[in-house]
Amino acid sequence: LKFAFFLMTEPCNRSVVDHAEVDVLVVGMACVDIASHCDKYPTEDECTRSIEQRIARGGNGASSACVLALLKGSASWCGSLGRRGDAMTELVLDSFQRCGVQPSHCVVQDAPQPVANIIVNRSKATRTVILNNQLPELSKEQLVAIPWTSYKWVHIEIRPSFEALEPAIRHARGVLDASPGTATLSIELEKPRARDLVLAKFADVVFCSREFAECCFREIAGVATCNASQFLLWLVEKQHVRPGTLVICAWGADGAWARLGELEHHAGAFPPAHGVIDPVGAGDTFNGAVIRALSTGVEWAKALEFGCRVAGFKIGVHGFEDIA
Repeated sequence: LKFAFFLMTEPCNRSVVDHAEVDVLVVGMACVDIASHCDKYPTEDECTRSIEQRIARGGNGASSACVLALLKGSASWCGSLGRRGDAMTELVLDSFQRCGVQPSHCVVQDAPQPVANIIVNRSKATRTVILNNQLPELSKEQLVAIPWTSYKWVHIEIRPSFEALEPAIRHARGVLDASPGTATLSIELEKPRARDLVLAKFADVVFCSREFAECCFREIAGVATCNASQFLLWLVEKQHVRPGTLVICAWGADGAWARLGELEHHAGAFPPAHGVIDPVGAGDTFNGAVIRALSTGVEWAKALEFGCRVAGFKIGVHGFEDIA
């Protein structure tokens, strides 16, 4: 299944390219995923066997960048890298090379690459993640130094480093507003940190997870539960985003919703015909596919459906590379 066919794009050049030739820059995390697939979730203090184990590159930003490239887009990734020569760091870089992603503006740190130990429960299509991360995040100065106007689109995975990200994204917004028609700025709000919501006002496109939406409704709106449609309407009506911002919220098996001003669209999920094999990275795939579609001029409601289609395909196969 070649999803890039639907976007009418040219084949991806997988050689190393200068950042000036790259359309999309993704800023975020790269790690190594060690995923143990089990037929049920183990109980505490139990010795059990896995069906299989897979080791691969992971991380929200890194995975979205790879999806963009596999869909025949030109993508760069920016973030912290572990010590060069370490096996885990080289695994990440090898994966980028295979997918056609060019690391740009990265900072090599004197620390190991993060490793996520993941338990995939095949019976419930869930994944439980235990992350070991000693890698410093990019600093405000390192983020500000990114040449924002050199790209057509910049996507930022919002990490825990709020003190560095807030002034950097504010700076990026100012730079882009001073150069109209340059880059589109999108952000991903995934983790349940309500304070991150203030960053939504600086973006042109905002991706929110269900976990983030429910956290904001509890801690800011004071409402115990919500659905995606209610959350997106609340974002717009309470002016948590700028006028004209496209806000998107994926809701797992229920698909995804998007709102642009007074217009809302829902795209249903596309579950794989033979069941869920690997749910790891489904949200990252959705984000990367939507950005790829939007960045080629696809109308936003159709881009939302495209993201759901690609994410549905991804969870039916191992890893990401079959997306190409």
